[in-house]
Amino acid sequence: MKFDLSQIKYSKKDLIKNIKIPVELTEELAEDIGLHVGDGSLYSHGKETYEFSYSGNFIEKDYMGFIIELKKKLYNINKIRKYRYGNEFRVNFNSLAIATFYSNILGLPIGKKKDIDVPNIIKNCEDKKIIAAFLRGIVDTDFCLALRKTNKGYNPSLEGASASKNLILSLYKLFKKLGIDSSLELDTIRFDKRVNKYYKINKIIIRKKTSLINSLKLIKSRNKKYQDRIKKMGPMEFESTTSA
Repeated sequence: MKFDLSQIKYSKKDLIKNIKIPVELTEELAEDIGLHVGDGSLYSHGKETYEFSYSGNFIEKDYMGFIIELKKKLYNINKIRKYRYGNEFRVNFNSLAIATFYSNILGLPIGKKKDIDVPNIIKNCEDKKIIAAFLRGIVDTDFCLALRKTNKGYNPSLEGASASKNLILSLYKLFKKLGIDSSLELDTIRFDKRVNKYYKINKIIIRKKTSLINSLKLIKSRNKKYQDRIKKMGPMEFESTTSA
């Protein structure tokens, strides 16, 4: 299925920079959508000024480099700004064309992501490679691989949390499509000491070790932070895709 690109608006800078918009859903675009849902932000700063931003710990700078290269490949972006704030590594860029593509074609929000969900183009997809690519993007940016030490070694779990219940429920269904069992913790009340407020959080958790191994094999994480933690779990088969 081809996208209707008539809904895309280009600024003068987009035209000068020769910004390109994907014409159909590919694995690379699905992964880009996933990492944006997981960690990306998109805000308007005026009629034609829309800023994209992505950040991670400085130890993830190699993965942030992957994000930069993916954006360049998908959208022909040549100017992407890089910053370091203490232990935080951040990249951002501006584009009206890409913003309207995200909003009008993919259905991703501009502004706060409190009620964000998996875009319908991914939810309705039955291609397991596309689903795995989307999940790889969101897992690499917004999940954690928790290792809880026990008498027998480590008890691992892959966990994702969000204020959006719809997002967590949709992720549960996508993992199910890949044959991966997970569990849910919905509407859990937490207290944040930093702002002295209670809030609701929703979680998806892959606890069973066989399910965890299968998920990592299918998703093929690119983020080195998972591969470093996996080594602590002892020997097991795992296929890396660090070299894209």
